[in-house]
Amino acid sequence: MLNELNRAQKVQLELIATERNVKEGEVLWKIGDKPEFGFLIQKGDFEVVRQSSHGEEEECSSGTFIGDFPAMIRGTNCTCSVKALSKGIIYSISKKDILHLLEENPKLLVIFSTLQLFE
Repeated sequence: MLNELNRAQKVQLELIATERNVKEGEVLWKIGDKPEFGFLIQKGDFEVVRQSSHGEEEECSSGTFIGDFPAMIRGTNCTCSVKALSKGIIYSISKKDILHLLEENPKLLVIFSTLQLFE
């Protein structure tokens, strides 16, 4: 997703992101939570478990932008959970800031709305 942003959009994203350290085992969000943040992973490994009959699991790491963006845009609950598999550093971006970014950059809505969880 980040490679689809222009320079001005990347700068704007940097201005609204807050660095945060995470501990191994820390849960960023659970299935059923209200989506309040999106995260850019700077360092670390994270496990994603999607809501399904099989409980599909995937891993994501540095450079990945994660968030339940369809739920955030629609105002519904998260359909996946994310847990840190190792210590890490993430940049959090509030739902308010993400929605404001989308309002100022309507073309980004297409990118965000097609993200299931991460790129």
